[in-house]
Amino acid sequence: MSSDPTIRTRMRRYRTRQTELGRRRLELRLREDAVPAVRAFAGRCERELAAAEQVCRLPLKTMNAPRPQAMDAATLLECLRAETVRTEWLPHMQALFDEVDMGAVHDMVLAGATTFETLYHALRVWRCEDARLAPWIKEMADLHLARNAGGHSSGAGRDTARA
Repeated sequence: MSSDPTIRTRMRRYRTRQTELGRRRLELRLREDAVPAVRAFAGRCERELAAAEQVCRLPLKTMNAPRPQAMDAATLLECLRAETVRTEWLPHMQALFDEVDMGAVHDMVLAGATTFETLYHALRVWRCEDARLAPWIKEMADLHLARNAGGHSSGAGRDTARA
């Protein structure tokens, strides 16, 4: 850091604000030709999170309503992709699969915030196979996988959900 006290103070405030916003400092050393790909990936992640924050509002309201600790969209996406259960979020995830409206979960998939395959994986990780939405999520995940295996190139978009 610089020896100038003004610069040090500004940098400290900047880093504090970034931490408050949930951003972490990460320094990468890459080959020159890899920089555009990493920047593109970071941009996709930020856009995905922004879309998720919009479409996850309704499910998060339902999931957070009776609980003292509120989950945000980034944590929800992290939990959907998790390989292990984090006990502090178990009631929220159970509520997602049991209490949240099917249409709201469907909207999350249509907006690209998640996929049926990811939801099905989360069902198993969080041990919610007997939840209200579990049969529907499994059916939609199986349908999407069958279409992809059949040579059709369909994303987790509208045609997958209409079947």
